Formats: sequence, structure tokens, C-alpha cells
Amino acid sequence: MIKLDKLIKLKDATLKLVRDIRYGREIECDIKGRHAHKFVNKYGFTRYVEGDRPHFKGYEMTDGHIMLGEKEAELLKYLNKKKILKIDDNIEKIRRDQKRLKPYYEYQYEYEDDFEMPVIEGTGKDQTITYIRIPNTSYDWTTNIYHSDLTGYRRLCTYQYRAFRIDEDDHGWVEYIDSPEKHDIIATKDKYPYIEESYYYVVNGDKEEFSIREERARLNGDSKKK
Repeated sequence: MIKLDKLIKLKDATLKLVRDIRYGREIECDIKGRHAHKFVNKYGFTRYVEGDRPHFKGYEMTDGHIMLGEKEAELLKYLNKKKILKIDDNIEKIRRDQKRLKPYYEYQYEYEDDFEMPVIEGTGKDQTITYIRIPNTSYDWTTNIYHSDLTGYRRLCTYQYRAFRIDEDDHGWVEYIDSPEKHDIIATKDKYPYIEESYYYVVNGDKEEFSIREERARLNGDSKKK
């Protein structure tokens, strides 16, 4: 018969084994005082995590660290639980993204597809249902200026960025209040200091007519300059 204290020890050992497998065993750390290590993931995002395990939900520990007070540790725990990142820790990553994410055009094209329409004949037990195919013209968007079925319409696609701040009330941290600035979140980071990993999105502009021939010539000219 297993005693209760032995059962508790067995449960604690099992949970520790699961944590060790998932996050790795704790490393030896010579830093004195409460602190958080710097972690980076494969996409280049940075966060700080309290504790001495080398892995954290897709992030790997690096040599950097910061010291923590009680309030800072409380906020950091909340940020990591909610998968929130500090802009200050990720400025270079954001700048690289903004340099890469340039506006671009999408071009409308048309294509033919069919949809089935049911035809009901007869009533009761003699009722039969057959289907006829109705041809239909549909439209979609592509970045390929040489698509064979372009309609002569395009739209400008631009990137916008989402930053936010977190307020605190009597019950703890409250999320989120979005920044009104969607283009330069670094400039407003003192007031809106946080992002998520999916912090940018595409905004599609209005449809406009354009000359397919002139657009192809323009893009050919740009590619030759490069």
C-alpha cells in the first residue's frame, strides 16, 4: 500500500520530469539576486524569462540578463504568460521587418468555375433530383503581373503595425489599449511599449484601373536597374 506522502513525492517527481523534458534541466547560474535571462527564438524575437531553464516555448537562452525587482518580475511573468513582447527588446527586429515589408500591388484576374444547381422533378416517391452545372465567372488577386487573365484592375497593399500598452487596475494588469499610430510604432514606444509576434498585417487599398502594358514595362525597367 502506497502512503500519501510517498504518492505526493512520486507526483512531484513526475511533474519535475515532465518539466525537464519539455523545457530542459536547469543550468548552473552564478548571477546573484532575482534576474531574468535573455531568450531569442528562430524568428529573431527577444524576451526575458525568469528562471534558469535553457528553453522557453520555442525560445533559447542567451548570455544576456536583467535584474528584477518584485514589480518588474510580476509584470514580466504576465507578459510571458500572454506571449507579449517589449518593443525595446526587439527594435532591431522591427527595423529589419519594416525594411523588408515594402508596399506592393496585387492584380485582379478572372477565372471560370462552375457551380451545381439542383433540379427537382416529380413528387413523393417518384421525386428525383439531378444537378446541372452553371458556368460562372469569378475574380481573385495575384502579385503576378504576367498572369494571363488580368482584368486591368489593381490594388495597393501596405503593411501596418500594432503596438499597445497595458494598464493596471486594482485587480492586476489589464490588456490592451492599441496605439493610434500604425506606421511607426518605434516612435511611440514610450507610450505603447508592447507587441505580439504577429504585430503587422496587410491592408488592401481600393481597386483602381491601370494599364497592364505600362505596368509590365515599369516592372521590367525596375528589374533591369537592379
